Amino acid sequence: MSKKYLLIYRGPRASEMPPHSPAEMQKFLATWGEWKAKFGDRIVEMGDALHDTGKILSKTGVTDGPLVESKEVIGGYSIVQGTSYDDAMTVARECPIMFMPNSRIEVRELMGY
Repeated sequence: MSKKYLLIYRGPRASEMPPHSPAEMQKFLATWGEWKAKFGDRIVEMGDALHDTGKILSKTGVTDGPLVESKEVIGGYSIVQGTSYDDAMTVARECPIMFMPNSRIEVRELMGY
């Protein structure tokens, strides 16, 4: 039975990364297409990158986020499917994010409600 897994990309803030030339950016984006082509339907949603900024809603109000004390941020996400965590990890290991310095991927199984 196939399950869905959320890949949560964690790493330094984009503003802390060195700038990339347009050619470097195109090459990096091409690796995403290669990753999708390799795993096909196992990648349910390619996801997207997230800006460094955001808002946090709580019962006491709205504050700017992400939390200022965090040394790493959630930089993006994808959704993959597989029969087990091991299967999802196979896809995650080859994700282009893993080739960026100081990055890691948190893999979480979706409940499927």
